[in-house]
Amino acid sequence: MLTAATKTVDRILAFRDERFPVQTNCACRLRVWQLKNGSNVVMATELEPSPGASVTNTAETWAAEACRQYNLNPFKTIFIENYDRREGTTDPSFPSESFDFVIFRWDSGKATMAKWRHAGRATVESLIGEKLP
Repeated sequence: MLTAATKTVDRILAFRDERFPVQTNCACRLRVWQLKNGSNVVMATELEPSPGASVTNTAETWAAEACRQYNLNPFKTIFIENYDRREGTTDPSFPSESFDFVIFRWDSGKATMAKWRHAGRATVESLIGEKLP
């Protein structure tokens, strides 16, 4: 059953990740939903083709940047990493789409120690209260 949430952001987030050579320019599609309980959901979707490092390799950076730019409390935010390869020409050995919750340790606005937990499309859609395209 879908619950009501409000999508507040849907844009391309460009950022730099200083952990990679020459401060790699990166980007992802960033969507933010505000839940009725005051929590937020942030979903970072890998762009195809990927400009720079993947959303997996830059998870700490995009999560911290989303919290900074949109004034989100990271302790009241659920982070989701998404790959959507349904229309891409990438390696067919990869799944056509995937969703993973990403849990971080937070210290002074910095995300560290990312851990991933698989989530299905139905779980994510139920959480955000809408069907994804």
